[in-house]
Amino acid sequence: MAEAGVGRKKFPKQEPLSPCWFCLSSPQVEKHLVVSIGTDMYIAYAKGHLVCEHVLILPINHIGSTRHLSEEAKTELKQHQAALKKYYKEVLGMNLVMFERSYASRHMQIQCIPISSSIPTEEVKAAFRSHGNLSGFPFDDVSAPDKDTATTPNPPHSRNKGFFLVEFADGSQMVHTHVPGEERFPLQFGREVIGSEKICNLPDRIDWKACKVSLEEETALVQQMRKAFGPYEVED
Repeated sequence: MAEAGVGRKKFPKQEPLSPCWFCLSSPQVEKHLVVSIGTDMYIAYAKGHLVCEHVLILPINHIGSTRHLSEEAKTELKQHQAALKKYYKEVLGMNLVMFERSYASRHMQIQCIPISSSIPTEEVKAAFRSHGNLSGFPFDDVSAPDKDTATTPNPPHSRNKGFFLVEFADGSQMVHTHVPGEERFPLQFGREVIGSEKICNLPDRIDWKACKVSLEEETALVQQMRKAFGPYEVED
């Protein structure tokens, strides 16, 4: 497997200062959760999933944000996102919402959560915008011509600023970029919105720790998705 950032001055490979739960080579990683492995990225079933087939897209190596991905990894990321969108639509009849919370994150994670296709995208966007305004974290639209790659914020946002970026089923995006002096963006914000009454109505599943299941159940869920997702996997 190629290592993201090797030989590229702009995106040097980062090494964890302490054991990381998400580096694929780490002894701490729970490999039974892995759904698919690419060259620079992999897909894993979310521990404490909000809904069934809620997954994460993560870099194989220790990279903290999409802003620090190599161009090759960004390209692969888009391929995994497109494959998941197609899978959820064709197999489950559902739409995909993806988001990344990047606030001094140790290891990049893009949350990928399927929701009912009967919910209009504009309603989902309104739910994120409303919750952001009520929480003191307003969102800006990311205009299509400025997009560099899916779920990657672009200039003029500084590479060093924290951000929360969400992408909807139609490809549109909204971002909140950290403003000096404001509180840190809520850890469970994305789950709070999608688990709200307006979207999935799962208030008891907002906190992932309250949603953990046994190793046996996790393994069965992952094996089921591996089999179903197989025809949609990104080829190396």
